[in-house]
Amino acid sequence: MTTNGGLLPAGACAGTAAPRDYSDRLDFRLPPFLRMAWATAAARGRWAGPLNRLVDEVRRAEWLSVAAGLRSAALMVVPRSEASALASEWSASDLISRLLGQDDAAQIRALTGKTPYDSSLHDVHLVTRRERMQHLEAIWHRADLVEIACWLGYPACCAAFLRTATLQQRALDTTWAMVEGNTYAENGVQVADLFDAAVNPLLTALGLRAIPHRPCSFCCQETQRLASDYRQLTAHSDSPPVQDTLEAVLNWPVEWSTLHGIVEVRLPILKLCYDGDATATAYKVRLTGGALPEHAAQGLEFLYQPPRRLRAKTG
Repeated sequence: MTTNGGLLPAGACAGTAAPRDYSDRLDFRLPPFLRMAWATAAARGRWAGPLNRLVDEVRRAEWLSVAAGLRSAALMVVPRSEASALASEWSASDLISRLLGQDDAAQIRALTGKTPYDSSLHDVHLVTRRERMQHLEAIWHRADLVEIACWLGYPACCAAFLRTATLQQRALDTTWAMVEGNTYAENGVQVADLFDAAVNPLLTALGLRAIPHRPCSFCCQETQRLASDYRQLTAHSDSPPVQDTLEAVLNWPVEWSTLHGIVEVRLPILKLCYDGDATATAYKVRLTGGALPEHAAQGLEFLYQPPRRLRAKTG
């Protein structure tokens, strides 16, 4: 593993093209919200437990990355019911946290791409080593987004992307900005079909992600390398191997779309909606992915299980 130490790392990916921007951006933003709907009761029964377990694994890997020196700090969304237990684990690893509030919501969103939970059930913590907290707090109060990104383990290419997409283009959701290559129009919708995406940040709102930063593209090599490092943090767990891995879930087909400030992320088993950039027309990104999960919804469109054909009765 390599340590960040609060500096921009070397070896960033080579892409230097300006991120895509919307040509029809509208001048309003919706209040933050996050909604989830399961496709079927059977899908919820099969996947609610495994997905919650994976969210816990991701959360553990993200603070372990600070303890292991992979990066200097972490932004953690923590269930309030688990905060005390996590604080004890952090303290045992010589880590300390600072509780963030509603005034920090814009910075949290810019750095993680995730709508901060607006409920009594979760808190957001800034976690770092005990001796570094005073320095980190000073940077946080200055709202130096790029320097904070360095502390959070952003590769240089992704930190530069964040500066352009979030600060200059003022993007709330950077998914469309990540798209490289050709796009096309389909029934008035701008579409990008990605067949070989190695990076999938589209489930971040669920807490499911291979890396905690906002990548600069769906094929960022530095992000892929860091994802491997994060996997190693929990690879030596004493728990037995399971079939439902984070890698498998992130490889499911997924469709992201945005229109009029509402982002919709569709999976074969559920749908997410949250606030994003307001545009006059719709934009879609489709990651073709691998095999469909059990209890995938049936449908004729992309990412759904084709309906079973009923055999015609004879005689």
